Amino acid sequence: MILVERIDPVTLLFQAGYLTIDHARQIFDQWLFSLRVPNQEVRQALANHLVDAYTSRLPSERLRWQKTLYDSLAQGDVAGLLAAISRLFAGIPWRNFTANDLPLTEGYYASVLYAFFASLNAEIIPEDISNQGQVDLTIKLVDYIYVIEIKLNRGQAGPVPSGIEPRPGDATVPVLTQAGDNPALVQIQARGYSAKYRGLPNKGLFEVGLVFDPQAGNLTQADWVAVV
Repeated sequence: MILVERIDPVTLLFQAGYLTIDHARQIFDQWLFSLRVPNQEVRQALANHLVDAYTSRLPSERLRWQKTLYDSLAQGDVAGLLAAISRLFAGIPWRNFTANDLPLTEGYYASVLYAFFASLNAEIIPEDISNQGQVDLTIKLVDYIYVIEIKLNRGQAGPVPSGIEPRPGDATVPVLTQAGDNPALVQIQARGYSAKYRGLPNKGLFEVGLVFDPQAGNLTQADWVAVV
């Protein structure tokens, strides 16, 4: 008897058509298969399902968040993007974490952002590699490139920054600080993560440092620099 909770999620994704066989090889008399998402349409649909699972909201509610994120990314409105990210995480139900420690890892926050950005049909490079290391996320949409590093702290959420008003139910909002106080942005600049994107014609480039507090489950610092 196979228990439902013991079924490998990868098997379910393959059976449902969200994954397809990329290549196969035989080793110790067994076939091993490498899988991949077949196309962009499926990638976007899978991202939508992940977003709905993260937020426990209806697709109609998801669309409102997606539009805000898309408009901010497409227009180079980083302040609007940060406010949208804060509201996004504020809307994730706390019950999602009663039996796990997901918010204690940077990977959780990167995964949520990846799912939302992928649902917008943006080009995403996770762990974008350069000659000085790798940055957590690079997002390319329309005429803009965003190089994003994520860090965690254990402090308390700070005061509301000017220009970003909280909405009812927001757990916290990003605190805009001096760039030198933001460890995520400091790392981007110290290691030159955005260097390979500088000088590209007709492309705006932003370095974005995001600091999340696991206790608040949301941003506590967010700084950005437009690179010219």
